[in-house]
Amino acid sequence: MAIEGEEVWGYIIPNMDDMLYSLSKAIGKWDINHRMEDEFARGFQKLDYLVTVALYEDSRIAHWGIWALANHCKTNGSICCVQLRQDGHLAKIENLMQDAKTAPIRLLCSQVIHCCEQYNNMETHI
Repeated sequence: MAIEGEEVWGYIIPNMDDMLYSLSKAIGKWDINHRMEDEFARGFQKLDYLVTVALYEDSRIAHWGIWALANHCKTNGSICCVQLRQDGHLAKIENLMQDAKTAPIRLLCSQVIHCCEQYNNMETHI
């Protein structure tokens, strides 16, 4: 709902700004190395969507998207990194790292890139 904009919120309480503030605070407490439950992780299989979210102009929404990508790379590197590379998304993540408005987003971008570089190095040495 957040990426669809404030219009979809209508009169929902809490409002979108309050929800995004709470989301940003919560993300800082999540364990990036924790493997998500299968049902939850299946939603993250849509890497194109997560890249779109990570590139979103509102840094609070982008923070969630890039966190999800970093988590997915760390826990499912064999799937995630190959697909990110094949679809040309790593270049987008590198650009996001250069243009990011916040340090947490830059750090998570670097984790995605580093994870995929490590996976690529392991893959070429097999």
